[in-house]
Amino acid sequence: MRKKALVVIVGLIVAVVFTMAGSAWAADTKPIEIKLGTSGPVNNITLTTIEGAGLSSEHTVAEVFKRIVEEQSAGKLQVKIYPDSQLGDEREQWQSMKEGILQMSTSSCEPLAGFVKEWMAFSIPYLTDSEEVLLKVLEGPAGQAMKKQVQEKIGVRILGWSFLGYRNFTTTSPKKAIHSPADMKGMKIRVTQSPEKVKMVEGLGAQAVPISWSELYTALQQGVVDGQENPYSMIEQAKLYEVQKFLVADGHTLGVLPISISEKFFKSLSQDHQRIIQLAALKAITIYRAQLYLGNTLWIEDLKKKGMTIYTPTPAEFKDFRDKAQKAVVPYIRSQIGDAWVDRVLKAVKDAEVEIYK
Repeated sequence: MRKKALVVIVGLIVAVVFTMAGSAWAADTKPIEIKLGTSGPVNNITLTTIEGAGLSSEHTVAEVFKRIVEEQSAGKLQVKIYPDSQLGDEREQWQSMKEGILQMSTSSCEPLAGFVKEWMAFSIPYLTDSEEVLLKVLEGPAGQAMKKQVQEKIGVRILGWSFLGYRNFTTTSPKKAIHSPADMKGMKIRVTQSPEKVKMVEGLGAQAVPISWSELYTALQQGVVDGQENPYSMIEQAKLYEVQKFLVADGHTLGVLPISISEKFFKSLSQDHQRIIQLAALKAITIYRAQLYLGNTLWIEDLKKKGMTIYTPTPAEFKDFRDKAQKAVVPYIRSQIGDAWVDRVLKAVKDAEVEIYK
């Protein structure tokens, strides 16, 4: 009897141990959820189509990233996408990553100078007319140094760079058309919440009115402002052509869109998972760049069909835009961050142009 009792007790102990081990294993294998916020509407991507926001939404980055990460991690990493500013506007998403509330975001760098002042150097108006030049700068020593600044100052790791496209001024009607800075006098122009954008618009003779992205359409519709500045991609995405009828293709700044991750969250992952995320981000952001390049060959024609008048400044008018904008912005940026970063970026752009166009 004692022997039987001992066998029963041992069996119960083994069963308990296996149950506890099984619970621990289940806990260890529970998928890790990654919240990924975007400002773009949803795209439904199939093999042959991109339906929804079309070629303009950064939801593409999120969707491609999600598919690669979940497949490569065998489901151990699960990406939950929150599109269309569900988790706040772009500034709020940078803040949430800084606080560790949000794991990832595709928010653009428009509000970044509010967290890392040195980013202002990359926001100099009319810095370059080539996406490839700026990409070379961002992927080179200057861009790597900026990544380090962002990582150290706000605890966010930039995984890869893309663009929203060159930003252009639009106005309500051809009657308020902008051909040169002289036409902007007295106008109210919506800008993002960045001081260098305010200085630029003021330098061009207009009144700058910071308004969040989520409130922009309504502000234009109600006449709170006369115009705004955004790339073709965002004008398409937000249907701003419905409330803006004239565009001057001055291309004053190139909107930069990275894919970013909370450094604290990134460091909490295994090396294998870190590698999966890094490679997936690079693939997704590269696909997004290609999507935008395709869009840039199609949007101008499409916006014209939707009722917009698009004007390309003459060389003299373009020089007037550049000179007035840089005269207002560059000294301000130098006063805020010193000369080192400004000179570094200007030199990096010049070097990249020489290398690309040699």
